[in-house]
Order: sequence, then structure tokens, then C-alpha cells
Amino acid sequence: MRISDERTAVDEFFAKATEAMSPEETEARLRELEEWGVDLSIVRTALARTPTERLQLLEDRLALIEEMRRAWQRQYPATRPYVDQAPPHLDRTSRQ
Repeated sequence: MRISDERTAVDEFFAKATEAMSPEETEARLRELEEWGVDLSIVRTALARTPTERLQLLEDRLALIEEMRRAWQRQYPATRPYVDQAPPHLDRTSRQ
């Protein structure tokens, strides 16, 4: 398989990932992931969560990262300043 063919296969795989799947399709996709060497325990744990739970987990991680950045800035003020504002495309307040 050429690299360009491999990239196309990966692109198609991820394009399909946004579509709703039946349980049979989900199992087939999981078998594909397993063939690629993906740790399915992580995938199954993520799939067991609702989209709202997954989003909350990501937001919690983001809050931790932001606090770590602020702590770094306090400890090392001469480093590049941390801007405590989301870029416009990520600003959740503008969506309301």
C-alpha cells in the first residue's frame, strides 16, 4: 500500500466516524481499530459516556490546563505571557 493510499483510507475512516452507526457497524469499526493496534478499553470507556459527559470531561481538563498555565506564568513571569481569553472561534460566551 502506498502512503497516499494509506492516507486516503485513514481520511475515509475518520469521515465515517461522524455518522451514526448501528451496533453491528460499531462492532465492525471497533474490530478495524483493534487491527490498527488501538487499545479498545480506552475507546469502550469513552463510548460508555454520553456526549455531555465527554464534553464535561474535556472542559474539566481544559480548566486544569488553564490553571497550570496561570501558575507557570506566576512562577516564571519573564516567559511568554498567557492570554486568559479564548480565541474568537473557541469563545463559548459568543455562542449564546
